[in-house]
Amino acid sequence: DLSRAGRLVLLVPAVAVVVPVVGMAQASAATVVVCPSGCPYTQLAPALAAAQSGDTIKIGPGTYAGGVTVDVSVKLVGAGPGATIIRGGGPVLTIGVPGAPSEPTVTIDAATVTRIARPSIAFMRPRSQPEVRITASRVFARSITPIITEHS
Repeated sequence: DLSRAGRLVLLVPAVAVVVPVVGMAQASAATVVVCPSGCPYTQLAPALAAAQSGDTIKIGPGTYAGGVTVDVSVKLVGAGPGATIIRGGGPVLTIGVPGAPSEPTVTIDAATVTRIARPSIAFMRPRSQPEVRITASRVFARSITPIITEHS
């Protein structure tokens, strides 16, 4: 039957188009590695600059400089709250940037985020409700300043 064969021919190209698109979405997420030596990155800031939305940044044991801005949706995964420490800066981590069309979704797992005098984490556009998940981690400041602040 010729009409049946025509339908079959139309379905095959549709499947061929869907498969590469699904494959490309999975290939875009990468793991960026940070450690004191022997890794592509030795500090968090250059790793964040190289990261794209959906990436995971694995941070090895050690103390890393803070004062960085997270402007893409990433997972920051340390080696444990006693092993991976992100310290310094004012604040240590800033989530989002002013004027961005949307806020990133950020996960902080198995790390310590600390600052002596200023906020540890700041949200640049609180009204847009960024999403930050903190698991198996410690976040603190060693003064009367807040741990988390919001800037509009």
